[in-house]
Amino acid sequence: MEILKLIVVYCLSPLSICLILQCIGWLSFWACRKRTGLTLLGMGSLVLMLGGLSELTYEAHRDLEYTFEPLAVETLDPHADGLIVVLGTGFNGDPAMPPNSQISGVFLSRIIEGVRLYRKLPNMQLVISVAGESSDHEKMKFRLGMIDLLQLAPERVSIFTTAKSTAGEALEICSRFQEGKLLLVTSASHMKRAKMIFEDAGLHPTPAATAYEFVRAGDTREATRRLWVPTADGISSNHRWLYENAAMIWHALGGN
Repeated sequence: MEILKLIVVYCLSPLSICLILQCIGWLSFWACRKRTGLTLLGMGSLVLMLGGLSELTYEAHRDLEYTFEPLAVETLDPHADGLIVVLGTGFNGDPAMPPNSQISGVFLSRIIEGVRLYRKLPNMQLVISVAGESSDHEKMKFRLGMIDLLQLAPERVSIFTTAKSTAGEALEICSRFQEGKLLLVTSASHMKRAKMIFEDAGLHPTPAATAYEFVRAGDTREATRRLWVPTADGISSNHRWLYENAAMIWHALGGN
């Protein structure tokens, strides 16, 4: 089911739609259907151009990110027990790389937010999801490397390595969580779906969103944006917004 979801969501990418239309267009030319071919090629180019305009989903994507504000630690009981759960985004266990370079910038941002909470809440455990095809030994070396780099207490930091999706991460935490507070750390644009999945698994997490990519509405820095020009970043932004919304619909229909 996870593979099927990824295929469906991948096909929603403006770049994927463009490539499909372009390929069919060139095949139409090869079959001597020039009018059909030109139409499809033109449609593919139009989809690519529109898909690069981040203004199309800018406000909706920003609203999705700011569904939850950054967690104000001062509102929490400093003596609370529980788990700080950091959701993963993949892992590359290349031994030539330092631990902070074995993960993406987004994942590193999530870990840093988890560590911020870890330092403010000394009775809570930090639990990090580390997926990817690397061996458990390589992932444990990564854990030790991050513990050394960030000066963490080893007994307060653990990882799990088997979850392949957010739903899998929720099930893993269900098996670990006993009582106390559950703080959920993930990217701001992913938080709404992640919280929904964890709640459907019977958990009640407190969102700790991070990796915000949009400035707040009304921020003076918005004046410098040039969003009506097609860009590669626009394609990426629109696809991420489409991905999260399609994945939420998929989950609501009973998928993972």
